[in-house]
Amino acid sequence: MLELTHPLLVLRCRNSDFYFQENVRDVAVMISDKNYEFDVALSFAGEDRDFVSQLANALRRRGVKVFYDRYEKHTLWGKNLYTHLSEVYQSKARYCVMFLSQYYAMKLWTNHEREAAQARAFLEHEEYIRLLSQALC
Repeated sequence: MLELTHPLLVLRCRNSDFYFQENVRDVAVMISDKNYEFDVALSFAGEDRDFVSQLANALRRRGVKVFYDRYEKHTLWGKNLYTHLSEVYQSKARYCVMFLSQYYAMKLWTNHEREAAQARAFLEHEEYIRLLSQALC
């Protein structure tokens, strides 16, 4: 079983099914001097969309502000995606969740998102990046 702690919930993943439990203790973490446009930004290869979509929908139903490309089509249209995605993964989300798979390392965009997230993690010296692997679920 894989467990991911998030300020609004605990995610337990087993056999591609998601089990959620409210985590009241961690909600206090949300109170900080920095406001983020998104609670979490999801980084994934297109081949893993079905898996990620389930999580994005579940998080959204629980009131978590999620950066998921399908939710942001209206804001992405006409933008320089290289610059915009750098900003999202480096400064606009409280956490970045990367969905590692056999496809993730091969994609240009996922590598760009990972590099932006790593730049922030390097500067802040705090937990920012969370990893999920479908192989672990």
